[in-house]
Amino acid sequence: MSEIIFGPLLGLENDQLYSFCVLTRSGSPLQLKIADKLYPAKCLAQTPSGFFWRAEVDIAVTDTSQQLSYSWHNADGPALSTQYAVSSWAFTVPGSSEAVNIAYASCNGFHHPRDKDKEKLDYALWHKMHLEQKQQPYHLLIMGGDQIYADELPMSPSAPHLNLWFKSSKKQKIQTFDSPQIHQELEQLFERQYFNTWGQTDIAAMLASIPSIMMWDDHDIIDGWGSYPEQKQQCPVFQAIFHWANIYFRLFQLRGMQELLLNDKHHASYCVLFRRQLIVAMDNRSERQIKRIMNKDHWQLIHDKVEQLRSDADNILLLSAVPVVYPDFERIEQFIGFIPYARQWQDDIRDHWRASGHRKERAQMIRWLLSEPMQSFKQRFILSGDVHVGGFGQLCRNKKQKKAGKDPLNWYQVISSGIVNYPPKSWAWPILRFFMDSGREHKKGQGGWFCRLFRLGNKDKLLRERNYLQLQIQENTSLLSWKTEKSDIKRTIKE
Repeated sequence: MSEIIFGPLLGLENDQLYSFCVLTRSGSPLQLKIADKLYPAKCLAQTPSGFFWRAEVDIAVTDTSQQLSYSWHNADGPALSTQYAVSSWAFTVPGSSEAVNIAYASCNGFHHPRDKDKEKLDYALWHKMHLEQKQQPYHLLIMGGDQIYADELPMSPSAPHLNLWFKSSKKQKIQTFDSPQIHQELEQLFERQYFNTWGQTDIAAMLASIPSIMMWDDHDIIDGWGSYPEQKQQCPVFQAIFHWANIYFRLFQLRGMQELLLNDKHHASYCVLFRRQLIVAMDNRSERQIKRIMNKDHWQLIHDKVEQLRSDADNILLLSAVPVVYPDFERIEQFIGFIPYARQWQDDIRDHWRASGHRKERAQMIRWLLSEPMQSFKQRFILSGDVHVGGFGQLCRNKKQKKAGKDPLNWYQVISSGIVNYPPKSWAWPILRFFMDSGREHKKGQGGWFCRLFRLGNKDKLLRERNYLQLQIQENTSLLSWKTEKSDIKRTIKE
C-alpha cells in the first residue's frame, strides 16, 4: 500500500475544475478515484521527503449540491495517509442556484514558539471550522496570507549555516554568498514548516475537504519581506530564502497552478471565476519594495484580466493581504526610531498601504476600484488579514462625485486575522491605539473617495480576538460572520 505522507490538498482552479495533490514516499504512479472513475496524477516535483503529485477533475455543475468522495490508488491498491490512517476524503460542490458558503482565514502560525499559549488550544478556530464543516459544508476556503510562519528559520538548530548567517553583522550578511549547504537547509526547512503547520489534525482535515484558493504574504517567506532596505533585500542569502519560499508556495499553496497565473515569471497574481464570483488574488509580495508594491505592468495585467472577466461575474472579491481601509500610522512612522518597543514594528508599518512609500500607489488603486467599469458588479469586497485583528469598513466615492451625477459605488473592506496567531498583547494595544487614527478618510476633489470603519460590537472598531470569516453571498445580499473562540459577530450587507 502506497504511503501519503502529506496532504491531500484540495484546490479550486475555476468554476468546474478542481485540483488534488498529495506527497507520497514512493515514486510509483498514482491515480485519483472519484465516483468510480480514475484520473491520472502527474508528478510535479521531488522534495527531500518524497514525490508531489497533482490530479485534475472537471466536475459538471448541477442544480443541487453534490457531496463527492475521493481516494488515491496505485498498482498495489488504495493509498493510505500514514499520519491519520485515512484512505478516503469528501468535499461538497455547490449547486448552480445555491448560495456560495466561503471561509476566509489568515495568519496561520506564530512568530516564535514562545508565542504559543500553553493554556489555550492554539488551533481552536480550525477545530471550530471542522465542526461547522460537518453541519453546513463550506464550498471554498480562501487563505489570504501567512499560511505558514517561516519566522523560525533563524532559530532552527537543524540549519547551522543559515543560523550562523542570521547571527552575523549587517556587513557580513550583505557580503556573504549563498552556498549549497544554505540552499539544502532552506529547502528542508520550508518543506518541514508546511508539514508542521498544515499537518495539525483539523487543518489537515479542512485542506483535504474544502477546495482552497491561497495567496501568500511576508511570513510565508520571512517576516517583513519587501519592506527592508534594498541592500539587505538583494543580498544573496536573502534572495535564496525567497527562492525556496517561492518554490514551496507555488507547489503547496498554488498546487502547481500554471494556466491561471497572469504572469508566472515575476509574480503569482491570478483570477478565478466561481459561481459568478470573480476572485482576484493579488500578489503583493513578490515585487514589493519600500516604495513599491506591484509594478505598472503587473497592475495593468490585473486591470485587463478583470475587464476581460467582469461580464461573466456578479460580484468581485479582491484579495489584498494588507487592508486598504485601515487606520493610518503616519505618526508612529515618523517617530518609530525613538519609540521604545516600536522598532520591532518598523517593517510592519512599512507594509501598510497608507505608509508614506505606498500612498501614491494606493491612491491609483482606489481610483481604479471606484472607476465606472466596477459599477457592473453587484457586490464588491476587499478581503484582508495581516493585522491580527478583525475589522469591517467601507470605501466609496466622495460627495462631490455623487453630486456630479455618478451612481453610488461601495466597496466593503473585510478584515479577518488571525486564525492561529494571537492579537496584540494588552501592553502593546494602547500604544498602537494612541498612534493610529480612526480609519476615517476623506479625499477631496473629483477623483476623491471616502473611507470609514464600522463598529464590530466593541468600542474600538477593531476586533482584538482571534477570528476567521464566514461569507455567504446571495442575490444582492451577503451575510458576514466573524467566528471567534467566544461567539460569532454577524453583519448583513444589502445592495
